[in-house]
Amino acid sequence: MNDPDGNGIEIYADRPYDTWDISESGMITSATNAVDVNDLLTEIKEPFWDGMPKGTIVGHVHLQVSDIAESRKFYHEILNFDIKTLIPRALFMSRGLYHHQIATNNWIGHQLDPRLTEDVGLIYYTMIFDNREQIIAKLVAGGYTINNKAAGVFVVDPNGITIKLEQSSKRT
Repeated sequence: MNDPDGNGIEIYADRPYDTWDISESGMITSATNAVDVNDLLTEIKEPFWDGMPKGTIVGHVHLQVSDIAESRKFYHEILNFDIKTLIPRALFMSRGLYHHQIATNNWIGHQLDPRLTEDVGLIYYTMIFDNREQIIAKLVAGGYTINNKAAGVFVVDPNGITIKLEQSSKRT
């Protein structure tokens, strides 16, 4: 389903890890099954929405991109995400054993217009790193501009999507 700004919302429940279909190379086969949204909405007890419930976890995000190859270089080679599933026009990536924390796709087309400031939709999202300074160094070495603002440290990916870079509070 879509939110009022047109961002797609996927509601899912993970299956236990030991039931996942994982190849010897580490690629994960998964499925997306349709849900009857209208039936699901009948479960709502109060029609008023006041944001996500406390404790809600966003498991992953899907980003609409123009260039899967450039996205692969950025997220896999620079930000150190492992490739979990690669299908035509989509790339699913994760750190660790999870099936994906970030996915890029060009299912709506290859020639996406850059997002304008006044457009509705995703303004930016936040990534938390145990090694933010190392990631920033890799971004700079890769030719990306780091924007230090009062609200934090930001970078724009090859598809024009802004990411806020945060340091994890737990140091490893």
